[in-house]
Amino acid sequence: MTEPLSTPAYERSTKLIDIDFTDENKDPVVPNAILWTLTDEVGDVVNGRENVVVETPASSITVALSGPDLPVPDGESKQTMTLTTVATYDSSFGDDSPFNTEVQFDVIALA
Repeated sequence: MTEPLSTPAYERSTKLIDIDFTDENKDPVVPNAILWTLTDEVGDVVNGRENVVVETPASSITVALSGPDLPVPDGESKQTMTLTTVATYDSSFGDDSPFNTEVQFDVIALA
């Protein structure tokens, strides 16, 4: 499921995105591993941000995007971006259970 973020980012500025990880009981869980990827509205990876490893997994992380992570194509007023996280955690249903999410947000062009 892709969830939209209500607050847009501004072209080549900074955007912080918080991701919370919970288990099947909605309790916070620390994943075994977390990767994230940033793509534009046609699915192309932006600024080489593909399968970025989160060095210290936690039940809540903040992904900081800035500068070239937040482009808007020439002649466009905005671009929709998607941040995808892929993680695994141990649960009562088994080890390395998948936890995958996507959030979308707009990047607004500067005049």
